[in-house]
Amino acid sequence: MAKQKTAAEDLAEFWECVQKLAEPNRAWAGRLYDIALEVAPDLHPKVWYGMPAFFWQGKNLFFFQSGIKYKTRYCTLGFIDSAHLDDGDMWPSAYAISQLTPEVESRIRQLIARAIS
Repeated sequence: MAKQKTAAEDLAEFWECVQKLAEPNRAWAGRLYDIALEVAPDLHPKVWYGMPAFFWQGKNLFFFQSGIKYKTRYCTLGFIDSAHLDDGDMWPSAYAISQLTPEVESRIRQLIARAIS
């Protein structure tokens, strides 16, 4: 059985993952970290399937997928089903990010706040 990592080990692995990203995705992942912990200081940064992710109450809540690393034309901010984004019978669970503008940052704050509500 694998040893469970400490929060400090998870955080170190998170930043190692972020440092491996090419710019501007590296800066965006770092900014996402700042935004996430500003909105929800109890989020737990970890690496999830090779991507920077944030866990809430032991469950993955959302992740950042680098467009450069995965050779796509945009980055993705994806939310897991534990996020409370439900809206009727259909709603988005992933968002394309082509630029990290103040407006996009504001929307990310709103999504994180809603996801943990």
